Amino acid sequence: MYHDEEETLEIVTQLWIKKVDHNRPAVLKSHAEAGERAYYDVEVLINGYGVSLETGESVVIPNGGPFSTQYCSNNFQEHMRFWGIDPERANRTAELYIKKRFTAEQLLSFYRQGLTLQERLMELYCEEMLTS
Repeated sequence: MYHDEEETLEIVTQLWIKKVDHNRPAVLKSHAEAGERAYYDVEVLINGYGVSLETGESVVIPNGGPFSTQYCSNNFQEHMRFWGIDPERANRTAELYIKKRFTAEQLLSFYRQGLTLQERLMELYCEEMLTS
């Protein structure tokens, strides 16, 4: 698309919230001390892109992401700078974009919903294993 063309887009925002250490069972909150690497036990990634309503093609949006940083599952307030050539700048930017779109309360709520779903899926899996 050229800069002088206009196009109507549908904006899509994707949010991933996942445990950093996959070998550790998911828990409601991190029990590590603040400042320790293990304290930042959840990665949050946000990505945004546009979809052309005319052609259906995906369109890159400037500053759309992906933006990723780590938080403590206790509150989703503090972050840990952990990647990029300039990690401070990279993750301050990521945190800014994530927190402009979602509040800490929303992230915590989504995380809890994910844990509840995971727990229920494990219950169903165990029930199936016992009955087969």
